[in-house]
Amino acid sequence: MWIGQTKCDVDVDELETCLVTLLGIFLNVIVTEPELVASDQTFREIGQHAITSAYELLSAEKNVVLLIHLVVLGLMFIRNHAERNSVLFGHAELTVFLRDAIYVLKEANGLLPDSEVPSPDHGRTPLAVRSKEIWADISELWFLGLQVFSTLTSTLPLARDVLKESGWIETILTFLNSTSHVRQLSVDEKDVLMELVRKVSDM
Repeated sequence: MWIGQTKCDVDVDELETCLVTLLGIFLNVIVTEPELVASDQTFREIGQHAITSAYELLSAEKNVVLLIHLVVLGLMFIRNHAERNSVLFGHAELTVFLRDAIYVLKEANGLLPDSEVPSPDHGRTPLAVRSKEIWADISELWFLGLQVFSTLTSTLPLARDVLKESGWIETILTFLNSTSHVRQLSVDEKDVLMELVRKVSDM
């Protein structure tokens, strides 16, 4: 992980904050300069590092904000190259990352109303509990990740296959079919989730 590779004597929280800021800059560059990102070797290496680091950070169960940034950054790198039929990652590491990305997107939002569990934390993973605590800080990034993944299911068959195998679609369907629960979603969030369901159903 980037933090582990940093040898300087610096506060970890401060370093993580700097990394989040840096990842935000990378996200903006992908949006504004997609051709540069696709062709530049340095950005290719950044994309590869983001994908491998996301798994390490998820395993360590540490900074959730940093984790969400890495996942969304990785998804955007993959989308950028998939749209140009450019091979950036091997099949095995891409599969692992997409599975992890789905897990993070699922747990960060939860789609599990508090009314269905006996206590706020019962039945939730540590990632879901922590994400709920800082939802205001990650909600927009979560939605961006959801949008990017939805786009990927159209341009990258592997993303669609991994999504179908994950079982998340069944959870989404259960949630969307509940009138009381679906009110918790914005119109845009509901539309993207329904689009994900449709794409997998069309397979």
